Amino acid sequence: MKDARPKYQFAIGSFVVDIFQAGSFLVDGGALFGGVPPEVWTAWMEADSRGRVRIPCWGCVVRGEGKCILTEPGVGEIWPEALLEYADPEIVSLRVGLGDIGIPVEAVTDVVLTHLHYDHCGGVCERGERGRLIDLFPEAHYHVQEWEMSYARSAGPWEKEGYAEELVGFLAAHPRTCSWNGPFLLGEGLSVHVGQGHTPCLQWLEVRSGGKAFAHISDIVPTQWHLAYHLASAFDAYPGDLCRFKTKLLKRAFREGLTISWAHDPLYPAVRLRPEGGFEALGGG
Repeated sequence: MKDARPKYQFAIGSFVVDIFQAGSFLVDGGALFGGVPPEVWTAWMEADSRGRVRIPCWGCVVRGEGKCILTEPGVGEIWPEALLEYADPEIVSLRVGLGDIGIPVEAVTDVVLTHLHYDHCGGVCERGERGRLIDLFPEAHYHVQEWEMSYARSAGPWEKEGYAEELVGFLAAHPRTCSWNGPFLLGEGLSVHVGQGHTPCLQWLEVRSGGKAFAHISDIVPTQWHLAYHLASAFDAYPGDLCRFKTKLLKRAFREGLTISWAHDPLYPAVRLRPEGGFEALGGG
């Protein structure tokens, strides 16, 4: 387990946004980039002899107006056993990583779980004595979409690989888990939106203040190359729905010049989309 050192901070009006690396793991490059030919995607990311690429997990903290909101807790200790050797996860201690940006775990008021794939919610807990799962954020409420929780608990054999049953069960039974059925507000300028495609019900946090806007759009657009409207990955449960929804979201985001962070881009923790197209990188590189 290592410290979460790569990070980037910026302001959105009265809010402070911190993007930090919450672990990394190896994934099949062909699966990540869907139908893109290997000779194309290997120019984007270097693959090992097994066709794997290492992708980071970008976590995000938004502070202001009495809130400290974590979204995307990243890679934790609770991994499907069958995937450990292949994925070779780099586990980051969020206790140390958040402390590195001046945030004790006790200060986190809310955790917005975009979805329940293990690489997006594993950091909410750690193993204690006798392997028991322990809550890492003693004051936080965990926000999850009801449909996503239902899907994760009843996923078929072709879908189960994305979820860690023990972790999903921990969150389902947690007394501070808040189940939502659609969009909701966490406070003034803090809205949670819902989209379909990657999973049946992925949610993301959007922040608006002082004439600026930011969104952590998670696996809707996992990397800069997935800004292409037509590009889906093999990990998207409903790729057609994902591309249709992503196109609508990104057209608005480009028009507004939205600042975004994403789940797994290997180079940039966050970017500002340009209304004329393309983006301006914020940090990384």
